[in-house]
Amino acid sequence: MPPAARDFDVVIIGSGAAGLTAALNLAERFKVAVLAKGDVAAGSTAWAQGGIAAVLEPGDTYESHIEDTMVAGAGLNDRATVEFVVENASAAIDRLAALGVPFNPGESVSERWHLTREGGHSHRRIVHVDDATGWAVQQALQTAAMAHPNITLIPGMVAIDLITSAHVEGERFAARACHGVYAFDIEAHHVERFVGKAVVLATGGASRVYQYSTNPDGSTGDGIAMAWRAGCRVSNMEFNQFHPTCLFHPTVKNFLITEAARGEGGHLKLPDGTRFMDRYDERLELAP
Repeated sequence: MPPAARDFDVVIIGSGAAGLTAALNLAERFKVAVLAKGDVAAGSTAWAQGGIAAVLEPGDTYESHIEDTMVAGAGLNDRATVEFVVENASAAIDRLAALGVPFNPGESVSERWHLTREGGHSHRRIVHVDDATGWAVQQALQTAAMAHPNITLIPGMVAIDLITSAHVEGERFAARACHGVYAFDIEAHHVERFVGKAVVLATGGASRVYQYSTNPDGSTGDGIAMAWRAGCRVSNMEFNQFHPTCLFHPTVKNFLITEAARGEGGHLKLPDGTRFMDRYDERLELAP
């Protein structure tokens, strides 16, 4: 007999920055479950090294950051979304700092945070925690989520499929309603049902389906596939994120080198020592 369904107000699939941030906001009013594919900290967030971009440097402007972002996206970005993210970035950094993320302090009294630069940016905008910003963000969010009485973190749950009206009523996509998720319990070796009034997909990308990628092994597009099977519209699949620099190793295919290495003056060279970025972009190593 299958285990009884576990009921929550909201079921969040994914335990990185997106999933945990959603959980902390929703938990003020709702009972929330956060499902992690493996360990709670095993997602892409903890792997991020460089930092978070915001308009903080004197002389920098929202307009400049927005323009840099639009150029980096070849003008295909949704401008309203870009504007929203840029204009709210500093407030998001303040919230993370309040949760305990120990961003590197500035080198002068007038500079709150130490700022570095990364590709595509015309100003120093990157706040960071040494070269392990993602890990620090993950730990702060995870600690806050673990302490919240309305949040249940459930590791080792591989989401299989969304529970839709098709499963409940026997008619395929009869009504576009999602009632929860089926998930495989890695330790117990059985499928569990998590039922909720709402389901949030915070499952990350799919770059790990490629042989060479700096993404963790769990980035296999599960959430995109589940959404499509449930009848959601899926678009922009051609936009796949790859980190531009990694350390070559014959057996380790995802050793990431932070973008800040280029932002702070690092050069990309061929084995014979020749620089080559001038063939591709006038900004050389600072190309987006």
